[in-house]
This record gives sequence, structure tokens and C-alpha cells, in this order.
Amino acid sequence: MSCAPRAKKALEKLDGVQQVEVDFKSKKATVAMKEGKTLTKKQVEDALEEEGFEVGSFEEKSAKSSDSEDGHSHESTEGNDSGVSCWKCEQGHIQGHKGKKGECAQCGKALQKTECPEDSAFEDLKNETCPLMDDEVVEGAWIIYDGKKIHFCCEGCDKDFMEDPEKYLKQMKEGKKDSGNKESDKNKNDKHEHKHHHKH
Repeated sequence: MSCAPRAKKALEKLDGVQQVEVDFKSKKATVAMKEGKTLTKKQVEDALEEEGFEVGSFEEKSAKSSDSEDGHSHESTEGNDSGVSCWKCEQGHIQGHKGKKGECAQCGKALQKTECPEDSAFEDLKNETCPLMDDEVVEGAWIIYDGKKIHFCCEGCDKDFMEDPEKYLKQMKEGKKDSGNKESDKNKNDKHEHKHHHKH
């Protein structure tokens, strides 16, 4: 599960939430609440930081619709990447992370903030597109695996990458846009649309 679906699932777990819509491209989430229920910014921050997202702005609006009469809706936007830092687990794995706490993408151990390694300590692949989703990578979503720094479109893709890292590294090295892979690319793009678009 990656990006928008993770943020949506985290917000849906909050008490009183009726409906959640996440627009990952604009980094905005809209939460419709059940009648008489409301959310605080801290509740939203805690829920999203568990998944590696940082809340920038938070706005409460009155909402009247067929789905949520006399209820409230909340809009939050993900903050900029100024909070990105280097984190390391007890196994020594290093990755970028924006939350206040999190789990290592490689082993699942708890992360602790650490000094960022020197550039000479690893090979930065400098990939501009995510190896899983073919979306543009963002600052702060990266891991150092086998001496290589790999960038992603969001935190979450790093964990998916670790399910078969050698396969994705091979694809990155060989390139995924050759004629023999057109069908697989189409299937992956279909999967990408399914994962990232939630408005029907």
C-alpha cells in the first residue's frame, strides 16, 4: 500500500470519521465527520505522522451534503519537506523520513534520528521517477540499500521496494520502457491508477 491509500486508511481509523478523500498530487486530504463529531489538528497530525506524513495546514469547515448533513469537514495539507531528516534503525539501515517516529522500510525496526552520511558513503542513483509507480520522486522519500540511495514518490513505496529489491534495481539498471515490457508497463500503470485515484 502506497501514498494516498496509506494516508486515507490512517485518517479513516480516527473516531467519528465518515468519509476521507485524499488528493495526493495536491497533497490535500478532506475528512467528512459524523454529526456531532469533530477532529483536532493534533489528532490528524498523530495519525498521519505514524505513516510518515507531515501536516502543513489544517482547516475546519461546516459541511452539508447528502452524506454528512449538519456535520463538519476538515481539510489538511501535507507540509513541505523542511522536516525531512536522516533516520537509522538498530540494524544500521538509513533512510529519509518526515514524521516524528516510524519504522525501518528494510527490517521494520523503530527509527531514530541520526546524522546524515557523507555522500561518499553511498552511490546516489539520482533516479527522477519512482521505481514502483513511475511518478516523480519527492525529497525525503529514499532509502540506502546495498550502498545505493534509491528515491521514491512517497514513503511507503520504500517498503514495497523491499519486497523484491533486486528485481527493482535490475529494472532501474536495464530500463523499463523497452518494447518487450510494454504490456507489463500497461498493467503497472493500471495498478497505479487504482492505487492513487479514489474519487469516483
